[in-house]
Amino acid sequence: SMNVVERIDDFVKVRHVLASVFDKSGLETFIPELIRINPEVKIFSTGGTYKKIKEIFETGGFLSDTGFGLHGSAGDS
Repeated sequence: SMNVVERIDDFVKVRHVLASVFDKSGLETFIPELIRINPEVKIFSTGGTYKKIKEIFETGGFLSDTGFGLHGSAGDS
């Protein structure tokens, strides 16, 4: 049996996101939009995904006045 999200409403606010992807090509669009929708979200990540997200934030300059948090480690990858 698989759970499928059919509708998303404003009743439950996402507070934590675990991000781990092989293909990082869409992160430049996805991550800033996620922050725009919920500036207080905390993103957890490691390895190459963490490095890419950190790079997006450092070059984007859009997080200075938000409650956003990026948590993780680049590790050895």
